[in-house]
Amino acid sequence: MASSSTGGEIVFGNIKPFPPVVNGKINIVSFLEAADDLVSLIERLGTVFAPVKFDMQGNIDKIKRFYQFDENSCLLELMLEEKNNGKETVAEGVLWLNRALLFFELVFLETLKHLKAECYDVNMKNVFTLAYEGSVKKYHNWVTQQLFTVICKMRPTLPQVMKCFEVEDPWIHVLQLMINIQSDSYLVCSLTTKAVVFETSLWEKIKHINRGLLRPESPHLNCIAGIKYFPPPKNYDDIEIPERQRLRVYDKVPVYPPNLKPPKMQKRLRYMRGPEPVHTTLQLKQYGVVALSGGRMAIPHFEMARLVVARKLDMKRMFAIWRVDPPWQPITKKGQGQRMGGGKGAIDHYVTPIKAGRIILEVGGKCEYAEVYQMLKIVAERLPFKAEAVSYEIMQEKAAKEKWEEENNQNPYTMKYLIQNNMGGCHKELSPYDHRWYGKYI
Repeated sequence: MASSSTGGEIVFGNIKPFPPVVNGKINIVSFLEAADDLVSLIERLGTVFAPVKFDMQGNIDKIKRFYQFDENSCLLELMLEEKNNGKETVAEGVLWLNRALLFFELVFLETLKHLKAECYDVNMKNVFTLAYEGSVKKYHNWVTQQLFTVICKMRPTLPQVMKCFEVEDPWIHVLQLMINIQSDSYLVCSLTTKAVVFETSLWEKIKHINRGLLRPESPHLNCIAGIKYFPPPKNYDDIEIPERQRLRVYDKVPVYPPNLKPPKMQKRLRYMRGPEPVHTTLQLKQYGVVALSGGRMAIPHFEMARLVVARKLDMKRMFAIWRVDPPWQPITKKGQGQRMGGGKGAIDHYVTPIKAGRIILEVGGKCEYAEVYQMLKIVAERLPFKAEAVSYEIMQEKAAKEKWEEENNQNPYTMKYLIQNNMGGCHKELSPYDHRWYGKYI
């Protein structure tokens, strides 16, 4: 083995081995001691491995802090006990710690493979990259994967690694050293490489929390090959992009003749009640926003929709059009603190009444629904009434589903039947609009 450091720091010769699995049990004290030694060894590789070192040390500290154990405690039994209590916090840390151990195991196995072939000019970048792809890459998100890519690029060379570990032997002795390390399990976790034989009952208990902790010694792989079918892309040859692609700006106040005083108006809530009789289909037969209930759109709502579409619209192949009129209904308001009486107040602003089923705007062009969905969803969520983003196919499916449910309904006690027959004396609680639309619209 290599000589130990004069300062008492951990090197190859002083590393404690990971405990073997005996009767389906792993001694937690020996496991933590070996993991601590490995973290100390990783620390000698330099600051480039600092994120890995801190992550492993954090998982080790989590095990020590939350698990109550002694010299005879079993790691797997503690994980099972935590799982039965409805928690997986520390067990998750054990799994991530084991994945890191697998990463370094693959690093040394790949290095050993090159040294056995007497290939001393080892490309450590490829070694670390292959080890990462074979261990923890599939568990990481995109940001962490980019971080590990940087770590693999800034890795130390093999001579630098041996210098960090204070190995000064010739290459042939280094080869023998690596063989001893592997055979003695100094850097290889028994959880992943040794033949682990569990008692059937214990394995049945813990297999549902296994997320990579245990790998079979001889995995059975089935190679499957096939041909994937991808549907042909849509043909947009019949679509013409108009000269104006963006939504036009609506005036805050409608234009009246100069000799006409702007008229005032009652609330006229009937303009918002019930279903929309005309503008219920997509003229472009592509995508749009449809109202699900009644309401009023003021100038801020028009501007919100216009700005959202303008920011996210691809002008080269998309365009948008309004399907609602500019604000035209006057809303009056009296000043704060005025007494009652004195006639109707002055006009404060103008709105456009909307009924359920009305198409608010449409987006067309050479694009897919997935490209414009987020844009239309933002507009629908910010409107003062319920609305949703739809496509022409979605509206057809909804209409067909509604028709099918009405034709195949087996429950005779529908809302229409209850209201028409005054079931439970419901007429005294209903409005005339419930008799007209049977509770479907408000």
